[in-house]
Amino acid sequence: MAKKERFEALLSSGALLFASQEFDDVSMAEIAKGAGLAKGTVYLYFETKEALFLQLLSDEMRAWFDNTAATLTGPVSEASEVVQIIASTLSGRPLLPRLLGLLHPILERNVDDETLFAFKSRLLELTTNAADLFERVLDLQAGMGISLTLWMHALTIGLAQIAAPAAAVKSLLQTDRSLSTFQIDFSTEVESALGALFSGIQVVRRPKRSPHKR
Repeated sequence: MAKKERFEALLSSGALLFASQEFDDVSMAEIAKGAGLAKGTVYLYFETKEALFLQLLSDEMRAWFDNTAATLTGPVSEASEVVQIIASTLSGRPLLPRLLGLLHPILERNVDDETLFAFKSRLLELTTNAADLFERVLDLQAGMGISLTLWMHALTIGLAQIAAPAAAVKSLLQTDRSLSTFQIDFSTEVESALGALFSGIQVVRRPKRSPHKR
């Protein structure tokens, strides 16, 4: 198996295990086994489990943006059109919101500076590209796309964390109906929240146009 194939096999194995287990329950040994490799081989590519999942997140974010950009090919009249596309592409990648929920409290905490810099550089590129896309399709003032993208990022992470509580919290919410407010469906809530955000910024931040001269 070539180096690139081993790299991809480890990522695929990690994604498959994470689809049915919590992050803490996934081990590097299981990832190696799922990829058909020796345990020590994992560490030739990723120093920590967090580094491996950070790479997974980076790949998921890139795939999400490419999918979204391919769908948003021109200006739209209503922000709701953009929101529906974003929400559907997010919901179509269930691994992405789960990984986003782990980003700041877990995935960025146990990686070396080089790995962290590489991830943040990729994130900056994606943020800039998304900002340019949103400014174009929503006809926003230059610079507002960055704010919109960062706010969207924060909303998505927050809702992802609420929608995937710890096992003890999840059990409590399921047994005590008085706490049902905290039981949310990510897909539903992210569409509603992004709808409010995008509609608001489109109204408030749209560039002022000079009146037509007669």
